[in-house]
Amino acid sequence: SLRNVKIQRIYHISRNVDMESVKNSVRELSAFKHKGFKRLIPIVFAGNEKYLQFAAVSIQSIYENSNPEYLYDINIFVDASLSENMKRRLNSLKYPNLRIMLWDVRNSFNGIDLYSVGHYSKQMYYRWLIPEILSMYNKVIYLDCDLVVNRDIADLYDKNIGNNYVAAVNNFLRDNLVNHVENRLGLGLNNYFNSGVLKFNCKAWINANLKNKCIACLKSYNKLPCPDQDVLNLVCKGRIYKLNDTWNFQWHHQFKDARKGKFVCDYDKRFNNLLLTKPSIIHFTSFLKPWEHPERAFSEYFWNYCRNSDFYEMILFANIQNADLNKKRTESGESVKLRNKLNKLKHSYTYKIACFINFIPRKIKGYNFAEIPPVGCGQKELKKCINSIYNSRSFKIANKITAIFRKIKSKIK
Repeated sequence: SLRNVKIQRIYHISRNVDMESVKNSVRELSAFKHKGFKRLIPIVFAGNEKYLQFAAVSIQSIYENSNPEYLYDINIFVDASLSENMKRRLNSLKYPNLRIMLWDVRNSFNGIDLYSVGHYSKQMYYRWLIPEILSMYNKVIYLDCDLVVNRDIADLYDKNIGNNYVAAVNNFLRDNLVNHVENRLGLGLNNYFNSGVLKFNCKAWINANLKNKCIACLKSYNKLPCPDQDVLNLVCKGRIYKLNDTWNFQWHHQFKDARKGKFVCDYDKRFNNLLLTKPSIIHFTSFLKPWEHPERAFSEYFWNYCRNSDFYEMILFANIQNADLNKKRTESGESVKLRNKLNKLKHSYTYKIACFINFIPRKIKGYNFAEIPPVGCGQKELKKCINSIYNSRSFKIANKITAIFRKIKSKIK
């Protein structure tokens, strides 16, 4: 109930989070109770400059499936890396039943060696802070930035998770990760969860001092492939509420170029069942993202919400820029191949004989080669040059001459 929102015991050092921000947050929430909202649903995102624009799409999806009688308290954990422009844009997001607040948690892990892996940024560790910073709530939902919500998130919030530390969805595993999960982490495959969608039991988390246990656990392992997720699985072992697969559909398993190995357990059947439904949450896992690959299945859900968000133009423009850049890279790679082919051709005996024939004083029309294009020219010029050499009469004559020598050489062998 909104009437019961108050500052409870804050289990973090005051320098880590501005306590005035905590007080302001509670005052704002208290003011909302006069607007007639029946319930309060707290949600947290955490990310950097690159990913928070996509969190705005996630927020749009929450709003479009929300209950107008509920207030959805959106808290975004940020740090000093976030630009003032991005802060301004996020703060400018306005919805009738959503409150959006940014929390600067830059000092929360001072002196602790936090590493990033692949496309996972250091902000992934901020989810460990949620129960302490938002200890005014009994329960809090955490969502990754790269997902969309297709039903009222309050349905997830209503799940009774008992005295468990977190509620989460099983992480669908393939045989390439079995050794890591079973042998290195010592966890059962069906108990290993994905940390992209979580429901925290704040009181149980704080009482068990799990934030500090997470930090200690991270230090005891050398370079985990999914650091925050692996650690959460280890410290929450035995106190995890399993959510239905629909609350975290891990989309990359449908793409051959984004997966390694074969499904283990019954994940194949369970995943295929999800493909026939509209998952409650679509999580765009792996390096493949819908804003870069709008042609992929299920990416339409992202773009449907994106079109209605305040960040649509920014995301669309960045997508066009990336597409142009990738095209240039592809063209550049093809140009290198053509240049290498031309260089190899220039050093061949056939080409040298053709040059000799071409420069016989008595020049015959059609024998001239095209000039070798300069370095940095495009594919079109390179292809034109190569084709003109192959099609020239002097090269054809030279090729017949060298063919005789090739036959003699092969007979000698």
